[in-house]
Amino acid sequence: MRKFTWIPVIIALLSFAVKVNGQATISSPYSDYGVGLLEPGVFAFGRSMGGISQGMRSPVDINLSNPASFSAIRLTTFEAGLFGGVRGLSKGDVSQTNHDFGLSYISLAFPVSTKWGSSIGLTPFSNVGYRVTNQSKLDTTNVNYINTGEGGLSQFYIGNSFAFSPNFSVGMNVAYLFGNIEQAWATEFPDNQFLYRNSKIVDIFRANGFRFSFGLQGGVKLSDDTRLTYGYTGTLKTKLTAHSDLLRMGYNSNQGTEVGVDTIEMTIGAKNSLHLPASHKAGFTINKQGKWLFGADVSFSDWAEFSRTSAYQPERAQRDLSESMGISAGLQFTPDPESVSSYFKLVNYRAGFNYQKMPVAINGKDISETSITLGLGMPFLSREMNSYGKLNLGVELGQRGTNDGSLIKEQFAMFNVGITYSTRWFIKRQFD
Repeated sequence: MRKFTWIPVIIALLSFAVKVNGQATISSPYSDYGVGLLEPGVFAFGRSMGGISQGMRSPVDINLSNPASFSAIRLTTFEAGLFGGVRGLSKGDVSQTNHDFGLSYISLAFPVSTKWGSSIGLTPFSNVGYRVTNQSKLDTTNVNYINTGEGGLSQFYIGNSFAFSPNFSVGMNVAYLFGNIEQAWATEFPDNQFLYRNSKIVDIFRANGFRFSFGLQGGVKLSDDTRLTYGYTGTLKTKLTAHSDLLRMGYNSNQGTEVGVDTIEMTIGAKNSLHLPASHKAGFTINKQGKWLFGADVSFSDWAEFSRTSAYQPERAQRDLSESMGISAGLQFTPDPESVSSYFKLVNYRAGFNYQKMPVAINGKDISETSITLGLGMPFLSREMNSYGKLNLGVELGQRGTNDGSLIKEQFAMFNVGITYSTRWFIKRQFD
């Protein structure tokens, strides 16, 4: 007897995700560079371990970051996640606090055969969200220069993986990237709008296209109950189709509301370009039969190869982007994976560390990000046979940037929640 009860649910959730995915809100001035802050492509269980992914291989957890892992999936698995948190920004004696919230991902993976696994899903690729105000004077008149940005890119992906042997798998992700980035540069005269007119330039940048990733995973048995898994993922350089709209206007401001707009220039649908660099990730895990797991990853991407033109600031390709590098490490401990006496012995306890040298250099200073992570994997029972569920909870505490050289330091506490449900879609029933 075939079971299709989850199919309409998955379709409805994917449709909902398409509408919601671009509405995530973040607030980081460092999202002004490139196409915004890049998402790591790691789901909740991996993010709680510092974001490790390349050696992660599970029959019931989806690992988007390395498509070679899909061949390990043994049950049809649905996974979705949310994030939220607080960011504190400081520069000199000035500080402010912002809140973030959004849909992290929605994904489905399933075994096609014992050696072939597939996955499909929708995740954010990058996020843009910032508002930066610099105050100055023109003669004796106060002037505010206000730069804002919002939006980002999302990706809809389809992945396949094939296991050539129990110790070697390969995989490929085909991702369709799409989204809008809206940025504005305003000059306001808060004390004298009759003598000087406020002005603003708005640039709405739209991009779409395909991006390809290839992964491999191998394994070595270290003992009867301990296994080493290693992995690598490479993503090709990508050229996306891009267009932008430009609006130059003058306006008056009345208690924060723009009134009396005077359009100076408007350009619709200008053809532009967007080139994303290749990226490389490699790592390993050591797993002792569900009891404990330890792993580490390294990553590299040369963002000097990035370029983007738009209707305004066509020289954006030269905005001091350089190489990005990262290292992450994490572990998971389960007191007793087969315990029947204590639920807390079944819980996965996770911790990790992450360091990223961002591709951004400001005033000759490299910008980096450092964070620690903690998390829990809390299994829950299903009334259905051959089903499995888990609630993944995690927190990431970190810092991006520095106050040195009059730069902005960003401190954050981000929370992520992921839910995984695995079941068999096709069950043969026997009747006497």
